[in-house]
Amino acid sequence: MGIALCASLLALNASGINVRDFGAVADDSICDLAAIRRAVAFARANNVREINFDPGTYDLEVKNPEKEIAIDLNGFEDLVFAGAVNADGTPATLLLRKYEFSGNISARQILRAIKCKHIHLKNFVLDNAPRYTTAGKVVEKDGDRVIMEIFDGNPAIDGCVFYCGNAWDLKTGSLKKIGSLTFGADVAANEGAYTLRLLPQTASTAPRRMVLANAKVAAMLDVGDGVSWHFGWEGNQLNVTMSEDVRLENIHTYNAMGFCASVSRSKDVFASNLVFKPAGNQLAVGSRDGLMLSCNRGRVVMDGLHIEGVRWDGQNAHGIFLWTREIMDSRTVVLESRRGSQNVEIQPGSSVGFYTAPDEERVLTVRQAVLKKDGAGKYHYQISFEEELPPGLDSSMPVCVYAWNMDDYVVKNSRFRNIAGCASLVRNRGVKIENCIYENIMYPAVMIGPAIQEQEGPVARNIMVKNNRFINCGWQTRHGAVGAVSAKVQVWKNALAPFMRDLQIEGNYFENCDVAVQVEDAINARVAGNSFNNVKDKILGKNLRDSMLLE
Repeated sequence: MGIALCASLLALNASGINVRDFGAVADDSICDLAAIRRAVAFARANNVREINFDPGTYDLEVKNPEKEIAIDLNGFEDLVFAGAVNADGTPATLLLRKYEFSGNISARQILRAIKCKHIHLKNFVLDNAPRYTTAGKVVEKDGDRVIMEIFDGNPAIDGCVFYCGNAWDLKTGSLKKIGSLTFGADVAANEGAYTLRLLPQTASTAPRRMVLANAKVAAMLDVGDGVSWHFGWEGNQLNVTMSEDVRLENIHTYNAMGFCASVSRSKDVFASNLVFKPAGNQLAVGSRDGLMLSCNRGRVVMDGLHIEGVRWDGQNAHGIFLWTREIMDSRTVVLESRRGSQNVEIQPGSSVGFYTAPDEERVLTVRQAVLKKDGAGKYHYQISFEEELPPGLDSSMPVCVYAWNMDDYVVKNSRFRNIAGCASLVRNRGVKIENCIYENIMYPAVMIGPAIQEQEGPVARNIMVKNNRFINCGWQTRHGAVGAVSAKVQVWKNALAPFMRDLQIEGNYFENCDVAVQVEDAINARVAGNSFNNVKDKILGKNLRDSMLLE
């Protein structure tokens, strides 16, 4: 249908449109990108409040996934962008990105919302063709190589590179309790050592087999192990940024090129029934985090998530530390990130905290924050405050920007499983994690505390981890953090290491974990009322003040 007819339809139903009226027809095997983009442009021009999709598959043929965002929602206010649902409530609309395969693609989004207000994305499956991951079973090995039989439904691409590899116990369907096969390898710089070859098939019905000539990987595997890997490690499949009142609902992902989803620089975010998990004979979903939350503010609630089979963290929530570069006068200072890349707005009236000692933070009110760029292309902030700066500031003291901290962050009623990283990585303040299940998580399932080396903060405070279940978690350490739940400050060079405060870990169940709870570097930490089954070390504590650790 043409634009004129759509305008006529809109007059009858001012609230919404359907992409079919712009030529996007599900299940017709024709690229729908242009038609969907016409619908989006029409909605923006006519203040349409709802864009709807029919059940079925919409083909999104992207010429260059490193440069092209498939669907971009820019500057909308009061918009519902909705797929259809099946009888069981699962999403019935598939947005399928089709692309020409190449290795190590740093992909842009299938769906992005930027500078939107009151935006609601719901009822979609996001996927790729071909999927950017594969899996198989070890059928032969020696000291120098390993041969894998690729499972049906998974790609077998000659010359692909073995990124983000993991080993699996196929009897239980769980990650094997070892480290990641490629951890620390810098695969991108050593592609030759991690390139797989497809072996000749003796008949069209013969199994597809691939060989990896890598002694290090072969030494970590046994015949019968499952193996998953990805064809690259970067990318971001679903992103909402610089937006306010964001709702993500009933969105599923079976394969992601990089991050499954991220929300950044936004205020008030509500996510429910997000499902990121492998399908069919896959073992893994994506090469990066499930859902990353970066430099958000306001209230953020995650309810009913299911995140499974990602490499790195299930959910990663953090801001960024700044550091003192120059003191201009008694109320004005120049701050910068270590890499000089941080350029997120700092609002007047927001707070900034200066740590002048491990147990002392001075919080000031921003009068004005001006973002500048120096001759080397690095960003910095010149900030004036309502109050005077604390004396003795220097570049070793981390600075917490509370304009980049969620005021209230809740994760509840969620399940995290088979994650080759942490499940809930918590750098922020004001956090509640409750009624969640964590199974087969390689690193500490819940990891609390600032990562000063990685520049991720602020310093954790007012954290509650309550009424959760932890099973087979934490068999690998991460920067000295151990256990199913770890609260620990990650130090960096000569930087000051602040204490965390007001931590509560209560009423949780731990099973088959070497260590249940680790708490270090904290003031007023309480660990109590937890139960344990087959746990070697129940609670480890160190460098604590005014704290109570009870088994």
